[in-house]
Amino acid sequence: GHLAYLFILTLIALCVFSLLAPRIYFLIDLLILLAVINLHNRIYSTLTGGDYLLNQFLWFNCFVALRYVGQPSAWQTLKIGLHNLTTLALIVQVCLVYFLSALAKWVDPMWLSGTAVASISRIHHYSISNTSPFDHSFFPLARLLNYAVLAYQFFFPVFIWFTWAKKPLISVGILMHLYIAFIMGLPWFGLTMILSYIYFWPFKRAVQ
Repeated sequence: GHLAYLFILTLIALCVFSLLAPRIYFLIDLLILLAVINLHNRIYSTLTGGDYLLNQFLWFNCFVALRYVGQPSAWQTLKIGLHNLTTLALIVQVCLVYFLSALAKWVDPMWLSGTAVASISRIHHYSISNTSPFDHSFFPLARLLNYAVLAYQFFFPVFIWFTWAKKPLISVGILMHLYIAFIMGLPWFGLTMILSYIYFWPFKRAVQ
């Protein structure tokens, strides 16, 4: 028990140091990843898909470079290459999460019949209240959301590459994952997916 608290305090200290001090490439992020994995190993029976996804994102984060200093060199070129490859890998990872999730739902009779969202909301483990938000009078809404989720997960990996579709897709995704985080009671998965959207947001490029 005391060792777990030590890892938690170490993780907090590393995160604070990473935010406040000049970022040390790779090392601090690797230590954060190892601390999180150690904590996950102690509570493995309670982990969700969001926890495993967070581990993958933390691994990718080790290779993300915030700045490039000094004269151009082979080391700087390698850092830029790893940064770009890691960013692409993270984007592809999110697309795979959606697409594989959609494929799994496609062979599930409940999702195909439109009853999955309403049925899941009645499971106490996936609800923060004792009552379902989708009773008989709201069942058409639940059916609509059911097929909307299916469509979103299938088409996200395709349309997210188009600039005009990025903001609408991300906005809908944020609402969906806020529901997952705070209504279904899966905060880590919902918030981790929302955090990943920063790599998809169409930031304006600075004019040189």
